[in-house]
Amino acid sequence: MAANETEKRAQSVYRTLCQALDDRKWVYQKDEENNRVRVTVTGEDLPMTLNITVDAPDELVKIHSTLFKISEERRVEAALVICAINYRLVDGCFDYDLRDGEVLFRQVSCYTGGIVGKGMIDYMLRCALSTIDDFNDLLLMYSKEKLSLQEALDQING
Repeated sequence: MAANETEKRAQSVYRTLCQALDDRKWVYQKDEENNRVRVTVTGEDLPMTLNITVDAPDELVKIHSTLFKISEERRVEAALVICAINYRLVDGCFDYDLRDGEVLFRQVSCYTGGIVGKGMIDYMLRCALSTIDDFNDLLLMYSKEKLSLQEALDQING
C-alpha cells in the first residue's frame, strides 16, 4: 500500500478513536500530528492513564499505560508475579523492565486489510482498562511489601 494511502487509513482510524472517546464523554489530550491521544480514567481504586497511538507505517492501534516502578529488592520476584498474570490474560500483557522495575500494560491491534469501527476501539479500551484495574492494586500491594510472593500468586491463580 502506498505511503499516502497508509497515512489516510491511519487518520481515519485516529478519527474513529477520537469519536469513541467523545462518545464516552471522556476528556483527553490530542496529538493529531502523531495520531496519539492520552486519557486518564479512574478505576475501582487507582487512576489509569492510557497512551493510545495509531501507528500508520505498521497499521497498528497501540495502547500502553505506565503503572509504577517495583522497588529494587522485589524486582526479581516481581517477574514471577507478572509472568503469572500474563499467563492468564487473553489480550494485552504487562511488560516489565527488570533493570529499573518499571511496569506497564501494552495492547496492540492490527488493522491491515480491515475496517476499524468504534466497536474495535471500545473493545480495546474495555480490555485494557479492566485488565489494568484487575491487577494494578495487586502489583502495587506486592511492590509495597503488603503481599508476599505466595499471597500474590494465590490471588492471581485463585
